[in-house]
Amino acid sequence: MVDVKRFLEPTLKNTLVHRIDPRAKLIVLIMVSIVSITIDNPVSLVAIFALSLIGYPLARIPGKNIKLLVILLALLIWGTIYSQALFYQLHPRTILFTILDENAFGFKWEGLHVFAEGIEYGAVQSMRLSTTTALALLVYWTTDPSAMLSALIALKVPYGLAFMVITALRFVPLLIGEAITVFRAQRLKGYAPFKPTNTFRTIFLALVPILANCIRRAAKLAVSVEGRSFQPHGPRTSFKGNRLKFKPLDKLLIICSLLALPVLLGKLAYWLYTNNILYFSELRWVYEIAEKYI
Repeated sequence: MVDVKRFLEPTLKNTLVHRIDPRAKLIVLIMVSIVSITIDNPVSLVAIFALSLIGYPLARIPGKNIKLLVILLALLIWGTIYSQALFYQLHPRTILFTILDENAFGFKWEGLHVFAEGIEYGAVQSMRLSTTTALALLVYWTTDPSAMLSALIALKVPYGLAFMVITALRFVPLLIGEAITVFRAQRLKGYAPFKPTNTFRTIFLALVPILANCIRRAAKLAVSVEGRSFQPHGPRTSFKGNRLKFKPLDKLLIICSLLALPVLLGKLAYWLYTNNILYFSELRWVYEIAEKYI
């Protein structure tokens, strides 16, 4: 359990990335996520994904965390491409090869095929998800939870909602640690939890103790919070050391992230043009840029 907590909790160091104001981190994360959803050009998406990884060497993220990131991204990319390649429904569709033909089960059906357009579409979607995941983990691993709470409050997020978000983040290492404990207990009893034929049974057997422990811990947290007279809508104070202040680098990052607004406006103008809703001849250069790069 202790190893899991050290593995997943933020690693606080005195690096350039760690010193960035958490408000600036959240703003950059939100803007990058919106841009990733908006952009359709694969080259641009790969470039944004590469930019989201620059902070990892600057923050000196431990090797174990990097391995976790690589595994998560590999599963995410593979799963997205694989699912879209098999179940792509838009037309036209080009069949690369067939897994099951139309008469495999003795009756007529669509069959199970791998589509070229599905692979391309899945790759685009995986880049969007990977960019957001990589940047979100970087923010999580380089930000103290109390500083993140102060940032959410400073961004006018209701205190009750901000408190729930931070509490949920703190519960993640505990939840994964309990899952590992359950799997170890199953193995000690002679059960093979990771055997392919036991996958669904393993999940079902693990859910009961994990959920029971979550409910028990949530009840204890509720009693603790009520015992300290928690009032989400009441006046609040904070230590002077927890007060946030923008530095020049933070302001520069926010300004750079706001460059996403012209991208969004350009994409909107191009969408209106391609759908024959609104067209301005003066914006032809915007349409060309959006078509090639956005």
